[in-house]
Amino acid sequence: EHCSATSVTPGPHPIFVTAWHCLDGYDALLRPMLLTIGQREPVPMRVLASGGSMSADWALLRTDEPIEHLHWIPLSADPLHIGTKISAAGIAPIEISSDQRARTPSTQRRLLIHAECEVTDAYSNNGISNCVARPGASGGAILSRTDSGSVRLSGVISAGDGESVVLYYPADALFRRVQSLR
Repeated sequence: EHCSATSVTPGPHPIFVTAWHCLDGYDALLRPMLLTIGQREPVPMRVLASGGSMSADWALLRTDEPIEHLHWIPLSADPLHIGTKISAAGIAPIEISSDQRARTPSTQRRLLIHAECEVTDAYSNNGISNCVARPGASGGAILSRTDSGSVRLSGVISAGDGESVVLYYPADALFRRVQSLR
């Protein structure tokens, strides 16, 4: 399955956050889990911990090989509230015409961002927003800003309808766990 992930610690062996369901059924004996970053060679990864279900749809991974010069986004330790302005970002297939599809051997993917959305429910197990995300954005970032304007990872995209609802796992629930793994 193609999913998104966000680096939440600096290198050389950064920790990445993604959605647990992206790993559901993964068997390390069949094929290695690979992280693709731009034009770089794919990097093997291993699972450090996960929520193990859709109700705790998160997983923490670390690269087996060092990655230098990689940007990262700190996890937010603060919970989101209804009405908080957020953005959703994830790597997803881009829509191309049938003519372009005939000339393109593989599905093209790119970073898709819904920059103007907000939290609509912060009290259920998974947060809910009115962001839009396409398949492939699972494991991607729900981003918020601090009072000083810094960007923080505030959630992990879990599911959505592709039109007006994105469910996310709150990152504040992962803050202490990631700190202990550093």
